[in-house]
Amino acid sequence: PITITGATSPMADRLALHQHTMKEGLMSMRSLSSVTVKAGESITFKPSGYHVMWFGVAMLLEKKSTLSVLTLSNGQTIKVHAEIGSPHHVNQHHH
Repeated sequence: PITITGATSPMADRLALHQHTMKEGLMSMRSLSSVTVKAGESITFKPSGYHVMWFGVAMLLEKKSTLSVLTLSNGQTIKVHAEIGSPHHVNQHHH
């Protein structure tokens, strides 16, 4: 297995691993200290599932691919390009 223990980007003060889950009809989000990918499997970071939240972004980021780095438990890093999405497209609802 491979364990992702964090993420960084030069475009933000901090990145954090999160997961949306649906339980009894309610969507909730929780912070994760790591995400483990079992041998022979893969995961996708996307809205309404595993995702990376960006904090302290110093500039306006367009909805396009941008660079971030995933850190693994063995100390290795992986450069990835990720699409920036709106923080408001998940859980849109009206009362």
